[in-house]
This record gives sequence, C-alpha cells and structure tokens, in this order.
Amino acid sequence: MRRWQLSFALVIALPGGALAQDTLVIPERPPVLATLALAEAMAEARANSPGYRQVLNDASPASWAVRNAWGSFLPSASVSSGIGYTGTGSSRFGGNLTNATPSILSSSYTVGRQWQLDGSVISGPGLQKANRRAVEEDINNAGVMLENDITDQYLAALQAAAQVEVARQQVTRNRVFLELAQARLAVGQATLLDVRQAEVTQGQSEVALL
Repeated sequence: MRRWQLSFALVIALPGGALAQDTLVIPERPPVLATLALAEAMAEARANSPGYRQVLNDASPASWAVRNAWGSFLPSASVSSGIGYTGTGSSRFGGNLTNATPSILSSSYTVGRQWQLDGSVISGPGLQKANRRAVEEDINNAGVMLENDITDQYLAALQAAAQVEVARQQVTRNRVFLELAQARLAVGQATLLDVRQAEVTQGQSEVALL
C-alpha cells in the first residue's frame, strides 16, 4: 500500500530576548499551533488515504458475491408468449367447389422452470465466503499499516519540534555564557581568548538551529 503522508503542526515555545550585538541575530519564529491530535490524524487518514480507500472498496463486491452464490441455489423460471393471425380466404376442393375460411387469431404461452445443481453451485458459497474473509483481512492489514505510518509521522513531528526547542534553549544558554565572558573580560577576570571561545560556541549553536 502506498504510504500516505500527513503533515502535523506542533506547538513550539520560543525564547525571547535579544542576542548580543557581536553575535548573529536569529529572527524568532512565530509559534505554530497544533491542529490535529493523533486520533484525529488517524480518522483523517482513513477518510482520505487513496490506498486504504481502494482496499476498503473491495468489501462491497465481496459481500455481493456471497449473496449471488446463495442465489444460484434457487430455480430459474422463464415465460414466453406468442400470437398469430390468419386472414379470411377460400379453399378450393376438386373442380369448382370452394369453401370460405374465416380469419383466425391465435396465441400461445409457455412457462418453463429450470433448476441447476452441480459442484460449482454447491461449492460457490464457501468459496465466496473465503474470498470475503480474505478481503476483510486485507482491509484490517491496510488499516494497521496506515495507523503505523501515521503514528511514526506524528512521533517524528513531535521529536523534530522537541529538537528545535532544545536547540533554541542551547542558543539562549550560549548567549548568556558569551555575555558573561564579555563582562568578565571588562573587569579583568577573563581573557580575550575566553570571549572568542564563547563566540565560537554561540555561533555553532546558532548554525545547529538553522
């Protein structure tokens, strides 16, 4: 079954505050509100997944095939009718003798009944029931696969959102460390190398966030 993709929007908390002047300023991203819970995502996928809907559509023909197989046990009947018309005329007998014939309107009706019972008819319901059970299993399997796909995508979206939040928090912490190093440098408690190392660490965390 073709994998059905579903996008999830999740809430991401954004730290505030301005970065130090000598660091790269990363614009804050607006929070994105979650619009689907996992159960809602499952229902949406079942209603709109082309692959799942295609498998689900096989259920109705399979059920009708079982009904038709049982219907084969019933006898079949046929009815036919006919109508005939003979116009007036005359019949000649021997020499000059004639006999007038009247017009005739005739009709006929035939009623037939047939009952066929052989091996294919007897085994038909069992075969069609087995086919229906196979279709039901296909539908169940397709539903399980779809749920697994949606669950994986949902968890991946949650994980991605959590990783972004951790990266933003790291940027905030490194910014504080840089400001602290600059303040210590100003009072002679740190060296310029300490500041440069803090700047490098801050830049690396900003790159990781991008």
